[in-house]
Amino acid sequence: MRHLPLSPRIIPLLTAAVAAAVSACTSSAGYLPASVMTGNNASGSGAAVATAGGDGASGGSTPAPGGGSVGSGSAGVGGNATGARSGTGGAASTGGIAPATGGAVGRGGIAGTGGAGTGGVGTGSGGTGGAGTGQSPGTGGVVATATGGRPGTGGGTSGSGGMAAAPPVGCPDAPAPGIATYYVCDCGANADSNCVAGKDTNAGTSPAAAWQTFGKAEAQFASLRAGDRIEFCRGGSFSITGSNKWVNGNCRADNRCVVASYAAPWASGDEGRPVIQSPSGQHGIAFDDTANADHEEGYVFAGLELVGSGTDSGFFVYNDIDDVLICDMYIHNFSIGIQLDGGNTPNPGADMHNDRIVLRSSIVKDNGGQGWLGADNGTSIETSHFENNGFDLAVFDHNIYLSMDGASNVQVIGNDLYRSSVIGGKCMSVSLVGHGVADGLLIQGNTVHEDIGAVDQGCWGIAIDPGYASAESFNNVIIRGNTVTNVGNQSIGVSACHGCVIENNVVISRQSINGQAILAPNLSGNSNDATNDHITIRNNSIDIDVGQGIGLVQEGGGHIVVNNAIYSKGGGNGGVACFSLDLPASSYASVDNNVCFMNGRGEWVVGQGTLAAWTSKLGFDGHSMLVDPGFKAVEAPYDLSAAGATSSVVNHGQVQNASATDITGKARDAQPDVGAYEL
Repeated sequence: MRHLPLSPRIIPLLTAAVAAAVSACTSSAGYLPASVMTGNNASGSGAAVATAGGDGASGGSTPAPGGGSVGSGSAGVGGNATGARSGTGGAASTGGIAPATGGAVGRGGIAGTGGAGTGGVGTGSGGTGGAGTGQSPGTGGVVATATGGRPGTGGGTSGSGGMAAAPPVGCPDAPAPGIATYYVCDCGANADSNCVAGKDTNAGTSPAAAWQTFGKAEAQFASLRAGDRIEFCRGGSFSITGSNKWVNGNCRADNRCVVASYAAPWASGDEGRPVIQSPSGQHGIAFDDTANADHEEGYVFAGLELVGSGTDSGFFVYNDIDDVLICDMYIHNFSIGIQLDGGNTPNPGADMHNDRIVLRSSIVKDNGGQGWLGADNGTSIETSHFENNGFDLAVFDHNIYLSMDGASNVQVIGNDLYRSSVIGGKCMSVSLVGHGVADGLLIQGNTVHEDIGAVDQGCWGIAIDPGYASAESFNNVIIRGNTVTNVGNQSIGVSACHGCVIENNVVISRQSINGQAILAPNLSGNSNDATNDHITIRNNSIDIDVGQGIGLVQEGGGHIVVNNAIYSKGGGNGGVACFSLDLPASSYASVDNNVCFMNGRGEWVVGQGTLAAWTSKLGFDGHSMLVDPGFKAVEAPYDLSAAGATSSVVNHGQVQNASATDITGKARDAQPDVGAYEL
């Protein structure tokens, strides 16, 4: 794994039926292969931006077939066009995550139990944090692990460095007997009015004899024994001093060193998280072992607020730091909220991987570059709120950017994503994007959402697709149970994906931007990228005003499109259709038991006319229906579950290819329903 400046390619869609924007990402990113240094001067979609050293690219918005908009823009000499493409949405609150009143959030489950390509698609739906009040995220309810699964198109593999030692359940766990705890309290800018600072000359071993400075705490961290703790006073405010290198070779994955917070003797009970102020040019917390370059592992950082100065990263994980739990944090005003970086060169004591880094029940907000950047084996982003990240640069910056170089078992579960790369009042980039090479990626139970009228064509929801010059592929990806609301012209998309499943998602769009709710491939990659193959799109519920419901086009075989429920208002200037399916009949293993309603507009399949004509010609959708699905509410407040037992989606699903559970985790019955919900 290498930390490289990125000159990504920008790739236009080649399929005429696909109206979407263009994909590309990157920056001073983590986990990027060396070959991504090779930039491509490619055409981009929408208004383009040239990087330093090149001429500005020309933008455009030429109408594409189907009423969408695919612009063009080419990079100047020495520069790289930054096309348009990004963003996403889903219903959810716009505020912070409420603290839970229940137990701790677990880490969810990795779906799939079989080997790559032939195993089962797992059924575990995980869980999200418990309910509560207030602004700060709490520990929530326990997230269930996934188990078993209905035979599907491929199971996940553990891969190297997979899901080994699980992090502690608590945030953090209670201290074990015999461990040492060191206390620190300072009263810098905006500290609580009752704050009483400690002294670095104190013993530091009790709240009454706390140390004072951040630098003293950081220096002590290096010599902690496994299980020992450092705690900052709630209501306190700290300025970063010292080397700010939080590494320790004594800590262990199964006996972690902890940095957390405590209630000081002067506290009245209304104190917030300890605030750590980061000056320009400093990370908030740096797990940065450049001196010894040895492997370190086993940290918990919990209950702190990291405040940046618009630069650097809130957490910087560098050079073989494994098994870190970051939870109940508020991370804001940096360039990057959390960054994983494997290192520039291999070292004798380090493997250039940061395995099993977990973010849980935190707020990541107002970071100019990425909210999260990077991914490695066992990365898990859970039950956290991402908002207004990526406003420095359209297209390239995101709420969550998974840059993967052979990563296995990455999870993004139960998060809320809002206002991705908002520039000039509009979302301009994908909210949750993944590029590179990955196996066993699980994206489950997230809400992604934007505001009406506040999106550009390039504001996409969830996109797992190529973005680099090196060969890219995604195996055994599961995109399950997400709600994507009011993004741009594409809500969920994949490319270069093998054995990938898109199921039980809810997509709602009232942005009046023609496009596709679910699309594969969502863009055309380089010739060295994998092709989409054995893609399953099943049991999704879709409510749109214009464009098309589901597209599975252009390449590959063994595809399945079943049990999807689509309601369309039939708006727009053309391109209205339930589906876009342009491959030969032999490329689809099953297309059936779908329910779609377009208010008297458009086609069943683009270019194929009515449902009857399509079925007569190719034999597909023999059990499908052109009728109203019977959702409870197709206007706000939306509810795409069945209105009742007489709804057309009830008991109309195909059995053999149905999802094992619905979006709530309820098991499908012997005669499954169409769409994301089971009555």
